[in-house]
Amino acid sequence: MQKGSAALLAAVSMAGVAYAAATVFDDSNDAMASDAVVVVPSATQPAIAGSASSFEVAAAAWRSALYPTDWLPLHAGGAATSDGKFLHDFSYAGYLEGSVPIPTTVGANAVRTLAASTWGNGTSDATTGIQQAIDQVCAGGGGTVNLGAGTYRIRPQGSNDYALRMPCRDLIVRGAVDSAGLPATFLFNDEPVMRGKRVIVMGESTRGIYATLFDKPGNVANNKVAITQDLLRPTRTIPVASTTGYSPGDYVAITFDWSDAFKADHGMQQYWPVEKVQGMLFYRRVLSADATAKTVTVDIPLRYPVKLRDNPRMYEPRAYFANLGLENVSIGMRENNTSGTGDNDVYTAGTGAWEMDQATAVQVVLARHSWIRNVRSHRPSVNARDVHLLSNGIHITASTRSLTVQNVHLAKPQYRGFNGNGYLIYLDGAETLVRDSSATAGRHNFLWTGASTSGNVIYMTRSINGRLEDDFHGYLSPANLVDNHYLQNTRLNSINRQADSNGAGHTSSQSVFWNTRGNPEWTLTYIRSQQFGWGYVIGTQGRGTGGVDATGDHVEGLGIGADLQPQSLYLDQKAKRDANPNY
Repeated sequence: MQKGSAALLAAVSMAGVAYAAATVFDDSNDAMASDAVVVVPSATQPAIAGSASSFEVAAAAWRSALYPTDWLPLHAGGAATSDGKFLHDFSYAGYLEGSVPIPTTVGANAVRTLAASTWGNGTSDATTGIQQAIDQVCAGGGGTVNLGAGTYRIRPQGSNDYALRMPCRDLIVRGAVDSAGLPATFLFNDEPVMRGKRVIVMGESTRGIYATLFDKPGNVANNKVAITQDLLRPTRTIPVASTTGYSPGDYVAITFDWSDAFKADHGMQQYWPVEKVQGMLFYRRVLSADATAKTVTVDIPLRYPVKLRDNPRMYEPRAYFANLGLENVSIGMRENNTSGTGDNDVYTAGTGAWEMDQATAVQVVLARHSWIRNVRSHRPSVNARDVHLLSNGIHITASTRSLTVQNVHLAKPQYRGFNGNGYLIYLDGAETLVRDSSATAGRHNFLWTGASTSGNVIYMTRSINGRLEDDFHGYLSPANLVDNHYLQNTRLNSINRQADSNGAGHTSSQSVFWNTRGNPEWTLTYIRSQQFGWGYVIGTQGRGTGGVDATGDHVEGLGIGADLQPQSLYLDQKAKRDANPNY
């Protein structure tokens, strides 16, 4: 497997030192501080590339060789190993980078409450009533639309390609809960032909609007300025030709071209077609601008090396939506009874597959600092099949950052065929936290795709009975964390897919699979990690030392994840940053 050209590996290699064999730390801050915590080195245990057959059983709690107790991120003075291995700081994921709790009120706190007896009786069409309430709250400066317990029948109206839209910032749509805290507000999408349509859109209405973040013809790219130095390691300090027009609080996009040289570095000259690959994108908030030094400091480190030869630049993209919240609802979609639901039927007009193609329950577009919590799917009573959704679940598009998806449980899409269908938790954006959530019986239960997909964290998540694997799907999604992910009768993939999916090629680099669990009954490989440069598989449970194919990547602790310290990389990194806010 090609790991990458010497030139680019040199660029991502940071000077550092390997940790000595059997180094023992007294970790007074660790939850298991009374035990000796052993850094497991490459000379004895798992920090080796590729082997999955020669691991001993750890006798005590252990730490990754890449994550000692005094770990620092590279942008704050940390070091990589001599061969370029390091762990990104994933603590920035989620609503406002995890700095504050998700709010319960927003905007002017205008409130509209819909009577369930009128709108949630399961028979009347509630689409117009709910949308009018949403629009009234928006006109009042933002606030909350409350939907009482009941079943709300909705469907796209007229030429709309959505049933409901959340069209302003500072808006919460909140359902009711039962005594167990489960959603008692049921949204029933009563339309079986939903090709290219959404039940709920959070943010911009136009499909594909995410492309407007990129510096492409016709897109918004104001105050564009050149980046003036190579940035080969994660950094928050951006050297620019001029800081004029940039002030603290501004949001900026940082990008560079996927030049022929960039593709050659990755061995992707025959893949990564220009019409599919938008380029790398980092969406950041300005913390300070130094006109003398000609630098702009941003809130989150960059996630991939930036080179002058690729025309790197910074600019202000179009305005964003913020503080959008969807809470306490269960979404069900009327099944489709049209024949023709095979994989290839999606390309034939008039088939059931065609009619369900890319029907989506919730799509988040052009939004930041927003959230989805306590949202589920359900089987509407009219469905003869055990079907919850027509195709896709939640799609976090490439125009988003800093979202929290919490306590979300989606299952059983009807169409799981070709052309991007059956994706239940679908990540295109950046710095999003998905936690305490599950996906069941999708085509890909969890999916990451595109070069704008970086810094995302999934934590304490469960994937059950996927038709195919949880998948890094294509076009180099760098530096994502999969933390305490449980795989039941499915697997997790990040590989070079080469020509598949229109030239997907390398799907990730620098992503971390931390303390992954697999059910013992699953006898096939459940983790495949063959990333560009370095990928990391650190700690597994449930399958002993088997079930992992990580040839060429960094592997530690197969079968002994239960003794890994810390148990969660995300939580530990966040605690470190909370204690050191000047990182």
